[in-house]
Amino acid sequence: MTTVTATAKDAAGVTWSATADFRASGGGALSLDQAPTGGACTGANPMGLFVFMAPDDPDAVDFSSPAGSYGVTLQAKVGGETVATAVATRQPPLAAKVTARELRVPADGLYGRVFRPRASRPGGPRCWCSAGARAACPRRSPTPC
Repeated sequence: MTTVTATAKDAAGVTWSATADFRASGGGALSLDQAPTGGACTGANPMGLFVFMAPDDPDAVDFSSPAGSYGVTLQAKVGGETVATAVATRQPPLAAKVTARELRVPADGLYGRVFRPRASRPGGPRCWCSAGARAACPRRSPTPC
């Protein structure tokens, strides 16, 4: 069993983390897109550890994103011993060259925010997924969300 922990500090200095257990292959490889066997998230979700991070401060309510980019440390342990560490850099949408557009029920039929690459191809995204909502995949999309 491999335990993977994601950890980040928010703008207020509060540490947030999530941990999940994964079954590695015979060669010792695992992917965050596979379903964990236990921990903070369930089901196959490569962003699960990022989404389900909880604060170490019980008074913290929301993750206050630091200005600009920030790191999320991913640490893998087997039998309590650290076997791998990596840092994923999270960027705000504008730094990642992404545009955001607010969606509202009267105009768009749903409420949310859609992020798209600045240089979108005609026809828009092939698949749009949102936390708290079911994925909306057009019929032409060859792969599910």
